[in-house]
Amino acid sequence: GKTYIKPLYAVTKLEVTYMMESTKIYHSGLICSRLARQYRQQNQQRRHRKYLRRARQFLAQMKYCIEAKGGNNLHRFLLMEADIEAASSSRSIDIAKAAYNKAISCSARSGHIHDTALAYELAGEYFMSAPTVVNPRSHGASHEDATDNAFWSRQYLSNALSLYDEWGATAKVQQMRATYPQDQFIVTSEGTNGGRQPGQARHTTDARMCIETAHKMFAEINLDVL
Repeated sequence: GKTYIKPLYAVTKLEVTYMMESTKIYHSGLICSRLARQYRQQNQQRRHRKYLRRARQFLAQMKYCIEAKGGNNLHRFLLMEADIEAASSSRSIDIAKAAYNKAISCSARSGHIHDTALAYELAGEYFMSAPTVVNPRSHGASHEDATDNAFWSRQYLSNALSLYDEWGATAKVQQMRATYPQDQFIVTSEGTNGGRQPGQARHTTDARMCIETAHKMFAEINLDVL
């Protein structure tokens, strides 16, 4: 609540380091793009355009950070870009999906498990409310299109839940289970696995391999030599 936000905001106003500035840009951009998508769904075009414009301004600031300071925030830039694609009414579902997958892949290969989980969650939320694709040769959206959106929503949210759990974010896992319908999570029949409860979601093998590889690479770095 406010007791948490106010002191944090005061600190961010005084702290002007690259890490703090890039983090402020990152989260501010995502907030604006999510608001833009929300207002688009509510058919409030003026507010949709307002927050979409702000999200693009934060994206431009993040691009400048990367060009000036290096590519440590590239995965964040890609996620901000993907969320803007999802909030843009003129963009197709395939474009947004490809952008989210690019951000997920970059985050996983960089070893940022929490940002990978966030990218999965935002993609899953998008597909929960994404409009069904209308085939121009048909007379409307098909049941198969709607089913496809539901499939990807379950895949993304299940991966997000598993990664948050692996990261140790117990409160976030509980929040996701309380926020999303339980049928949005893939149930496995493998029983307890790696400390997880039976039926808990697992993320894809590709994401796990990318993260484990990054962890091994970082473990081999000799900081004393550097």
